[in-house]
Amino acid sequence: GYWLGRPFQGFGYTTEAAQRVLGWAFETHRCAAVAARVYEENAASRAVLRRLGFLPTAVTERFARPLNRKVRNIVVRLDRASFEDRRLPA
Repeated sequence: GYWLGRPFQGFGYTTEAAQRVLGWAFETHRCAAVAARVYEENAASRAVLRRLGFLPTAVTERFARPLNRKVRNIVVRLDRASFEDRRLPA
């Protein structure tokens, strides 16, 4: 997961950090794909994952402890080839 303080949001830091972690995962661990889960209502995090090339694969409902309620989650997946094709400049 990731979280960025409000004063630092909107500058691309999360996308850049996630891109680097994904690069590390694909290069170091030779992962075929990476999956993630994001709250449906979290438009900012969904946008980060979309910019990185993640595609939705399923919708689930889970209890979110920080929100103290059940929330819909979108499950997304990014395969190695798609990441390499879409890799953002560092």
